[in-house]
Amino acid sequence: MPSLEEEAAEAKKGLAFGLGAFLLWGGLPNLFKLVDHVPAIETLSWRTISSFAFLLLLVLVTRRWRRLRNAVRSRRILGSLAITTCLLGLNWWVFVYAVNIGEVLQVSLGYYINPLFSVLLGFLLLGERLTRLQVLAVLIAAAGVLNQTLTLGSFPWASLGMAVLFGLYGYARKVAKVEAIEGLLIETAMLMPFAIAWIWWVQTQGQAVVVGGDSQTIFSMAIVGVLTAVPLILFTEGARRLRLATVGLLQYIAPTLHLVGAVWLWGETLTNTHLVTFGCIWVALGLYSAPSVLAALRTKS
Repeated sequence: MPSLEEEAAEAKKGLAFGLGAFLLWGGLPNLFKLVDHVPAIETLSWRTISSFAFLLLLVLVTRRWRRLRNAVRSRRILGSLAITTCLLGLNWWVFVYAVNIGEVLQVSLGYYINPLFSVLLGFLLLGERLTRLQVLAVLIAAAGVLNQTLTLGSFPWASLGMAVLFGLYGYARKVAKVEAIEGLLIETAMLMPFAIAWIWWVQTQGQAVVVGGDSQTIFSMAIVGVLTAVPLILFTEGARRLRLATVGLLQYIAPTLHLVGAVWLWGETLTNTHLVTFGCIWVALGLYSAPSVLAALRTKS
């Protein structure tokens, strides 16, 4: 049984891993903003290729071939990963497309909404009972989305799209029962034929932007695979060492950085309607997080 000092040391490591993961996720839109002249589907294709290459190298260096082989031999796992691959590909595309058209605020809102959608998903798919606070939180969040739809006259499709896709992806990955690195490698492998086919097509049509592009574009597409895989690895290591309540609070770092970047770096307008919508989401998240935080504090004391 580990001593209190060992537990504290592990918790500090977990916090460092968790912070690293969400800080990297929070800064990811900045990379895509630098290459927003590249069509979203071409960016998605290069992200797939770069991620696959990095993950394959990682599996080779860390000698995780046995785990990968076991996953590939399981029809059940491959079937589940076929579903998660579709969800992941769509989520990546919505993310990149929203950034490309200057809707980073929608990206931020989507990741704020995601925990609340996961609660609703647990109720609808798993029959989990919702507490009164959770019901109230979901209703307040829905009111915020409705406010933006009615006031601005535009449905926040990117926000809800990412929340729904990522929520379903998280649920399906739990069912798959496969390690994070091996699972993501298989998912990118399944996307590879489509990515290569698209790159080949735009190249033959003379519409390719990345191949033959400037050094910044080429470098960005080369490192996007690293910035896709590394946060996932850090998150996995952090989640193993931290309380669920702590992980729940850390996940708000990324959308907060998205919000700050959208307004102060990329000049998106934060209207009063946006403030009301985000305010509703923040209140809902406070209601959602409060019981876990209080329980963690009582346990610690």
